[in-house]
Amino acid sequence: MTPDDWRAMHDIRQKVLFAPGRHSISYDENHPDDRADGNTPFLLFENEEP
Repeated sequence: MTPDDWRAMHDIRQKVLFAPGRHSISYDENHPDDRADGNTPFLLFENEEP
């Protein structure tokens, strides 16, 4: 994934999964699981837009 892809994925996660009031935990863009061996990030694109 490119740096722009990572940015888009983090933006989507923050807006959808970690919206204010949804969880009592905060989102960590640098969580080691994102880049851990065996984990594959997935970002869906439509018309070249995430």
